[in-house]
Amino acid sequence: MERSSPILQLIALFLLPYLFNHNLAYTTTDLRTDELSLLAFKSHITANSSHTTLGKNWTTKTSVCNWIGVTCGSRHRRVIALNISYMSLVGTIPPHIGNLSFLVSLNVSGNHFHGDLPQELTHLRRLRVIDLSNNSFAGELPRMWFGNMTDSLEELNLNFNNFSGIIPQEIGHLCNLRILNIRSNKLNGQIPASVLSQCSQLQELWLSHNNFSGTLPIEIGNMTQLQKFRASGNKITGTIPQEIGHLSNLRVFHMRDNLLSGQIPTSTLSQRSQLQELSLSINSFSGTLPKEIGNMSQLQKFWAYSNNITGMILIHVFLG
Repeated sequence: MERSSPILQLIALFLLPYLFNHNLAYTTTDLRTDELSLLAFKSHITANSSHTTLGKNWTTKTSVCNWIGVTCGSRHRRVIALNISYMSLVGTIPPHIGNLSFLVSLNVSGNHFHGDLPQELTHLRRLRVIDLSNNSFAGELPRMWFGNMTDSLEELNLNFNNFSGIIPQEIGHLCNLRILNIRSNKLNGQIPASVLSQCSQLQELWLSHNNFSGTLPIEIGNMTQLQKFRASGNKITGTIPQEIGHLSNLRVFHMRDNLLSGQIPTSTLSQRSQLQELSLSINSFSGTLPKEIGNMSQLQKFWAYSNNITGMILIHVFLG
């Protein structure tokens, strides 16, 4: 084997420190961007008991990777997760959040954040989890926000806020979404069929305690990965579509306190033998209780009170 030229070895030795320092400087510069972004975030949080903690901890005296609620990646040392949930914080989310270009998970749940959702969140192409639940966000869900959001997003929690208006059809662009939780807001209108048909990867869909109206779209049958569907406490009318029978992974189906009518679909229930929870109370269902419920061997909880169901309850149906 030929030996390397002494000249090449000298060049390599000369360049190695430069390349190392250049890479280190590049990483440091990027981390400085993350630091400045979070310091800007802190400046949008008003004084509070937990803010005192952030005020003392989120400083340039320590590395941003050691700040409370901040997680950095082991390889590139960039901020990949921000979790400042349940810290009684009051304030807004500034546009600077969009500079955390390596962010994968954002959790600010259980605080008192308000104001608009910054459009700059759509700049975060690695983002997989957004949890803004249990805050004071209000206004309509921005169409442009969902239309430009990264398709890497897998979990979106907006529950327990004061969002109003309709569900934007642009949510259907989030083709990899696994969990969508928008319960306990002030949303209205119909459940858009296009969203149900496009979000085929959804495993959990939470719509409860809003003001949704209209019928349950038959396109729900396209959500073949769906495991949990909760839409209690709305004004949904009509019958339960037979297409529910296509959902082979369905475990939880809650439609309590709506305006549903007709008979409980027996053929649908018999196909869903793996269903564990079925909540149909406080509606206007009629007819008799279908014996096919006895085929649901995994059923653990069943509610059907406050309906117009007649006839006898066959005990053997519930004895397996």
